[in-house]
Amino acid sequence: MSIKHQIATYTLNEDGTIPDFVLGGKYSIGGFLPIYNGGVSPQDHTMLCLTSYPVSEQKPKNIYQILETKDDLNTYLIDCFNELDESFRLSLEDKASINDHLEYIWNKYEKANRLIEEEPVVEESIAEEPPQ
Repeated sequence: MSIKHQIATYTLNEDGTIPDFVLGGKYSIGGFLPIYNGGVSPQDHTMLCLTSYPVSEQKPKNIYQILETKDDLNTYLIDCFNELDESFRLSLEDKASINDHLEYIWNKYEKANRLIEEEPVVEESIAEEPPQ
C-alpha cells in the first residue's frame, strides 16, 4: 500500500498563507508545535503537518523534513520539546505528554492513510420517548 499522506515539517508560504500540501479537515495536524527557526517572518517557524499528497517525489521548497517512521516522529517531538521555552514546554506537558502527542499524530497519520480502521460513529437518538 502506498502512503498518500506523509508527516512533514514545513513553513508558511512567503506571503504568510498555508501551503497547498498541508492536509486540512478531519485529519489535519497543520501548524502543530511551531518552533522558531531563525528565518524571516512569516517563515520563521517550522511546524508539523500531514501532507495532502505525497511530497517526497517533488518536495516543495518549504518542506524541511519528512518523518517516515514513528521513531522519526518521536525523535522530532523530543527535540522540539527540548528547544521550547521552559514555561511553554511545561504548559504543553501539563496538557499532554510527548507520548500523548506522538500517539495523537501517529493515529491521524494511520487513519488518513487507511492503515487502521476507524471506529464507527455512534449516533445518539435525540427523539423523545414514545408516549405510553
